[in-house]
Order: sequence, then structure tokens, then C-alpha cells
Amino acid sequence: MSQVAWQSAVAPVATATGWYAVSGEDRDTDTDPGRSAPPAHSAWGPESWPDEIRENIKVWPPLFRERQLLAAVRAPLTSPQRIAFVSNKDGVGKTTTAQILQTIFANSRGEPCALLDANTENRKLRPEGADKGLSPGAARPIVPPPHDPEGYSDLLDLLSRAYPIVICDVGTLVGDSATRQILDSADHIVVVATPAVDGLYAASSCLDDLRSAGYGDLVDNAICAITRIRPMPFSDLLNIDRHFQRRCREVVRIPWDSRVSRDNSAELDELRPTTRTGFFELAAAVARGFGDSTTNNSLEGKENL
Repeated sequence: MSQVAWQSAVAPVATATGWYAVSGEDRDTDTDPGRSAPPAHSAWGPESWPDEIRENIKVWPPLFRERQLLAAVRAPLTSPQRIAFVSNKDGVGKTTTAQILQTIFANSRGEPCALLDANTENRKLRPEGADKGLSPGAARPIVPPPHDPEGYSDLLDLLSRAYPIVICDVGTLVGDSATRQILDSADHIVVVATPAVDGLYAASSCLDDLRSAGYGDLVDNAICAITRIRPMPFSDLLNIDRHFQRRCREVVRIPWDSRVSRDNSAELDELRPTTRTGFFELAAAVARGFGDSTTNNSLEGKENL
């Protein structure tokens, strides 16, 4: 582009920002009063943006990513989907992750989604008072009576007739009767871990225990959710990814958020944008497996419940 053409192209911008093109060689601003001195900050930098833009600019990329993920989250179903959240360790955010995914599926798909508490060792879900922030399609947590550990299989079949997606929060013992009943009927499993050494070890041993117990197909198609990720060397994150990618279908990272850590009933809209997007990444990863479910549970008869 010639100098004249370039000057014509930038003239409107130069005028608006206090800069203008000069024909011939550039003139020194100290000796030439005809050219204004450079501003203290770039006229196109964040300092010149309106307050509303500067306050929300960090939110934009995660929101754009969420819109991209919605197509996967809304994948059509040909049969009810049963998703089991498992871990060999308490305190890794398993129950909270299950609750948030219930909200994402209900809100994004416009279909009812159930959450079943199958953790007979340490119940954390409470039906009472669970209406706070509950989406129209997200049923209150279903907590069976503790004295009936043998009825989970029938209960899961019943729920699958009423809800296209049933999320199950199971205990830490693979040999537990309730856990085995859920796993026998599950289409997908999500193994929840933290990036701490004990959290990663627990997730690895959980996958090993599940494979040894005869759930190899579920393990091969499992999603590993690494939650509560604080700033750490990127090389460490890559090593974690590589370790679990050899053992399951996909690995999803969910950044740290203090709201998730201190409150099982954290609302989706209150989370940090990057944390919220991490949960959407997890929902999309699970939904990408809806077409590969290992069981054939027809949706027919759902209306006859």
C-alpha cells in the first residue's frame, strides 16, 4: 500500500484519536507544534473503554464458549440417560458437581432432570429447603430412606420413566449394595477428583476398582472431572491430563471457586465465569456420550407413569 493510500485509510482514526498522518517524513513533536504529543495511554487501550465494557470484558470469552457448548449439551436422546458420579474420597466436590450438572441439563435442555442420593454412607443432599435457585426442570434431590438399601435398582427404573436424565450421587465404596445397583444400570460415570496428590490417587484407584469389579466399559467411556484447580504450573496440568486420558474417555478441568467449596447449594449464576464454563465443559463432555449409552432404556411409556 502506498503512503498516500495508507494515510487516507488511517485519517479518520487519526483524527478521532488526536493523531494524524503527516505527509513526507514524520516530524518531531518536540520541534513541530503542528503534531500533538502521544497520549499517556493508548486511545484504543482498556483505559479508554467505557466502564461497562471494562467491568465485563473478562466475562465475554467464557460466555461465548458456553454458547458453543450448548449444542452438545442439548444433544437429542433416544433413551433415558443415567449418570453416576463416583469417587473413592470424600471432599472432592462430587455432590456439588452433580447438583450443578443437574441445573445445567435442566436449564439448557428444557427437560426435567432428577438427582438421586445413592450415597448411603454420608448423605449430603437434602430435599427440604432445596428450592433455592432450583430451575423449573430440576427436581428436588431424591433421598431414599436409609433402611432400604436394596431398592435402588427399582427406584432408578421408576425415575427413568419420568425423567430423561437421572444423575446419581453414589458412595465411595464400589462394593456397597446401593453403589453396585446404580452402576449396573448406569450409562455413564463421572469420576470426580482434585489436583491434590491424594485426590488424584483416589480417582486412579477408583477407576481401577471399577474395572476390577467388572465395569470396564463404563471406565473406558468415563469422564474425569478435575475440580477446584488453583493456579499451578501448566506442565503439572498436562501431566494430570495425560495420566487420565490413557484411562478414560475425556478429562475436564474446573477452576477453583470459593462458593463451590463452602456451599453444596451454590447457584450456577453466582460462580466465577471460568468456573461456570468448566461445569458447562463437563456437561458437554457427558452429553457427547449420549449416543453411545451401553443400555437400551426406551423412552416409551414415560407418559404412562
